[in-house]
Amino acid sequence: MARPIEKTPIITGEDARRFRKSLENSLIMSSPTEEIERQKREFQEMKRFYQEYITVTNGTIQSDKEYRKW
Repeated sequence: MARPIEKTPIITGEDARRFRKSLENSLIMSSPTEEIERQKREFQEMKRFYQEYITVTNGTIQSDKEYRKW
C-alpha cells in the first residue's frame, strides 16, 4: 500500500534564497553556452512574470481551488 504524500514545507528567508540559487545553478550549469544564455533570459522573464503576479494580487498567491471559483 502506498504511503500518503506529505505536505510540501514552505521555506523562507536564507533557506529560500539558497534553494532558489541552487535551483537556478543546477538548471543553467548543465548546458552548452548558447543554451545557458537562453535559459538565463527565460529565468529572468519568469522572475519578472512572478513579480508582476505578486504585485497584481497584492502578495496573495491563490491556490488552484480558489482560482477556479472565479
